[in-house]
Amino acid sequence: MPENAHCADDMTFCITCSDAAESMRVESIQRDAAIGTCVDLLGHRSDVFLGLVSGVTVGADVLVHAGVALLKLPTDRHETSSR
Repeated sequence: MPENAHCADDMTFCITCSDAAESMRVESIQRDAAIGTCVDLLGHRSDVFLGLVSGVTVGADVLVHAGVALLKLPTDRHETSSR
């Protein structure tokens, strides 16, 4: 990424496609624990595949790319957020 490029602190870019991954909070999880409804920092909700990350619970923050949670983020990451 060029020196003069600016991006949000919670954004990570995929080295394969250069698309951004974003931090989302899990609002609900379906019974099979493979799909959850997540919300981003702007309040947009979407269904996310959670099957690759173990130990995800409602309220957890996850890094999401292309509708797939890639990892669980530290729990205090958005404590000051106004969600």
